[in-house]
Amino acid sequence: MGRLNAEQRRYIDNSVFIAASQLLFGKLTEAGIPILRLEEVAETSSGGTPSRAIGDYFGGDIPWIKSGDLTDGPITTVDEYITEEGLRNSSARIFPSGTVVIALYGATVGKTGLLTFAAASNQAVCAVIPKSDAVSKEYLYWFLRYKRQDFINASFGGAQPNISQRLLRDTSIPIPDIHLQESISQFFATVTELKLNKQIRLPNLPSPLNDVTRIVAHIDALAEQIAVARGLRQGAVEEAEAFMQNIGVTLFGTIPQNDWMTLSHYVSKIENGWSPEAEKRPASPDEWGVLKVGSVTYGFFNPTENKALPPGLTPKKEYEVKAGDLLMSRANTREWVGAVALVFETRPRLMLSDKIFRFQLYSDVAVEKQYLWYLLKSPALRSQIEAAASGTSPTMKNISKEKVLSLLIPPHSPKEQIVILNHIASLQAEVERLKHLQAETAAELDALLPSLLDRAFRGAL
Repeated sequence: MGRLNAEQRRYIDNSVFIAASQLLFGKLTEAGIPILRLEEVAETSSGGTPSRAIGDYFGGDIPWIKSGDLTDGPITTVDEYITEEGLRNSSARIFPSGTVVIALYGATVGKTGLLTFAAASNQAVCAVIPKSDAVSKEYLYWFLRYKRQDFINASFGGAQPNISQRLLRDTSIPIPDIHLQESISQFFATVTELKLNKQIRLPNLPSPLNDVTRIVAHIDALAEQIAVARGLRQGAVEEAEAFMQNIGVTLFGTIPQNDWMTLSHYVSKIENGWSPEAEKRPASPDEWGVLKVGSVTYGFFNPTENKALPPGLTPKKEYEVKAGDLLMSRANTREWVGAVALVFETRPRLMLSDKIFRFQLYSDVAVEKQYLWYLLKSPALRSQIEAAASGTSPTMKNISKEKVLSLLIPPHSPKEQIVILNHIASLQAEVERLKHLQAETAAELDALLPSLLDRAFRGAL
C-alpha cells in the first residue's frame, strides 16, 4: 500500500467519529426531522487582517484567530494578538466565547473549532452563530465537523482549496428539538474521548437514535482491534529495519578489536571534490552541477542535492561522479559527518563538492567495495567516526583524511567479505518481503473500516 492521502489518513485517524456521525445524522434524516438551510438557523461572518505594515496593529490584548489555530476541538491558545487600533482599522470583529468557527481556505479548509474566549479572526476563518436558543452552538459545531469531507469535496481553487460562506449558508442541516441536540453533542464528545480512555461508556440516545450507541460501541471495538493488528504489523517491520541498521554489530564485531587493521590497508588515497561558487538553483539535466554534501546520507546517494555550475566555468572532468564511487561527507552536522554512500550508476554532468571525500582503493588488494560501504556505515565504524570528527561549532563537524585512513576495521578475507555480503542481501530481501506483506495487510485492514459503516446501515452490526 502506498502513502495514504489526506482523506484516507483523516478517515483512519477519526474512523469511529466519522462512522458515528454518518450513522447518526443519517438516522435523523430518515426519521423525518425537519431539514433547514444553515442560514435559516445561524448567521455567518468572517474576520479580517490589520495591515502588516503597521506594527502598532499587532501585539495587543485581543486574541486573533487564524485557520491554523483550528484543530477540530476547543480553541484554548492563539499565536497572535492585535490591538484595539488594529481592530478598528480592519474588517476584523470580536466573536464571543463559545462561537463556532470553521476554516474557509487552504490546507485546513473545513476544520472547526469552539472559542473558549472572546477573539477576533482573519478572513480565512468564518464564525457560525445561532440565531436563537432553538439551536445549540455545540450541535452546530459537531454537524460542521461531520460535514468537513463534503466541504473539501465541494471546494474550489486547485492546490489551495477554498469554500465560501454561501456554501455554508446553503448547507442542509437536520434540526431536532434542543434536548436531542444536547444529547447528540454529549454523545459525540464522548465518542472523541474514546480514543484516549477506553474505560468510559457511551451514553444512550433517545428516539429515534436508540440503537446508535450499541452500533457505535461495536464499531469502536472493531476499529480498536484493527488498530492493534496494524500496530503489530508495523512494529514487526520497524524491528526488522532496526536489525538491518545494526547488522554490523553482529557481522563486524566478532573479531577482537585489537586484531583490527586501519582502513589504509585497502584505501590508497582519499580525494576532495571541487569548490566552485555554484549557483543557488539546482542544475537542469543539460547543465553541469556540483553535488551538495546532502547528497551523501547513511548509505544512500541522492543526486538531486546539487547546484548549477555558473555559466562560463569549465567543469573539471576528474571530479565527475562515476558508478562505483564510494563517497563520504567530510564536513557536515554532527549526526551526518562521515556518512557514506555508494554510487551504483554513473551520474553524468555532476561533480563532487569539496565537502565530499571519494575513496581510491589499491588495485592489488582484494576488497569488495560494497563490503567497505556496509562496514563504514556500521555502528562499530560510526562510533569511531564520531569520535574522530572535530570542529569549533557545537553542530558542524569535520573529519580529516588522515583520521579516516586511521579508522580501525576487521580483517575479513575476500572470501569472508563475499559471505557477509550474501548474508546481508538475504536479510535485506527478507525485510523487503516483510514490508510488502505488511503493506498488503495494512491495505486489507484499512478496507475494513469503511465496510463497518456499510454494515451498520444494513443492520448487520
